[in-house]
Amino acid sequence: MDKIINEQDWNNLSQSFLESKPFNHIVIDNFFVDSFARNIFDDMPEYEENSDAKYDNPVEKKRTVQNWTKFPKNIYKAATYLVNQEFTGYLQQLTQQKDLMPDFGLHGGGIHMHKTGDYLNTRLDYNIHPKLDMKRKLNLIVYLNPNWQESWGGNLGLWSHDEETDQPKELIKSVPPVFNRAVIFDTTQNSWHGVTEGIFAPDGEYRKSLAFYYLIPTNDMSNNRQKALFVPRQEQKGDQSILDFIKVRTGY
Repeated sequence: MDKIINEQDWNNLSQSFLESKPFNHIVIDNFFVDSFARNIFDDMPEYEENSDAKYDNPVEKKRTVQNWTKFPKNIYKAATYLVNQEFTGYLQQLTQQKDLMPDFGLHGGGIHMHKTGDYLNTRLDYNIHPKLDMKRKLNLIVYLNPNWQESWGGNLGLWSHDEETDQPKELIKSVPPVFNRAVIFDTTQNSWHGVTEGIFAPDGEYRKSLAFYYLIPTNDMSNNRQKALFVPRQEQKGDQSILDFIKVRTGY
């Protein structure tokens, strides 16, 4: 297989990853080889094209493509690499988690797309895979938006955790979804994250990304959250109907 990602010193990145706040994460620019990143972008479907899932509810509005057979050639090639043994080995170095393995089924992963007016409330991701009874340990998101402007919003926010309320506390980091930027973060550390502001892209421009998740074995099923736990957006706070929806959506 041709070279797909740019070389990284994964052992050196590991120190930054393990010392980062508010939870373990790393941001890597120029993740894919540039020519290949542009090939992936060219292969990206339109917002309404081949969607497997259409999320349209009070806490998340987006389109996804998770089915491998619907991936165009270059996205299929990227996905194959990001779940193979070589790349998983790099993530094992990064996290110092030797038993890390990819979720080959891309449950909740694959291609994600947002347009103006879409949203993704701050949340904790599911922590137990609903089919494998393994713990979800790591998220890899690669943004593929070559024309993205700061004024269009859509940043990924990373929040600290409030031990007293068991809710997100402070926005610690805001990551613009610029072209070929990867964000890798641990999802087992009260890892509150979401789109911190609205999306204001012009017609024909979309916030597009690839998302891959990685798992570890677990014997602890006490906190068996198989669905994401969302919190209300600022304008939704105090709305009991939103709190009731979140309770149903999470399955608590």
